[in-house]
Amino acid sequence: MKQYLRIGLFLSALLLVWLCIFLVERFIFWIYYHGLFQNTPTTEQIMSFFAGFRLDLSTGGYLMIIPIFFSLFLLFVPVKKWLAIFFWILVLEYLLVAIIHVAEVGTYSEWGHKLS
Repeated sequence: MKQYLRIGLFLSALLLVWLCIFLVERFIFWIYYHGLFQNTPTTEQIMSFFAGFRLDLSTGGYLMIIPIFFSLFLLFVPVKKWLAIFFWILVLEYLLVAIIHVAEVGTYSEWGHKLS
């Protein structure tokens, strides 16, 4: 039972980390293009962070699919052998998200919208 609780807490913390990463990425985007939003009311700028939370939660959920299945797999095999693989899965997911974010920041000035 303790193992289930530990895995549940770990996955919850991982989702929270993803949400924090998305918040930081949105803030970086906002700082980078702050000049474009000068005519937009401050309350609307702040509300964009709250409006994006549902999308961040959804994306975080999709990114959690592999860790959830991997965690279920770890219930039946020795943990030590697979922790390195699990770590590299998370690193790969983060790198993909970071590359997409850099591409969004770079292409927004040309296309006028973020990648979807």
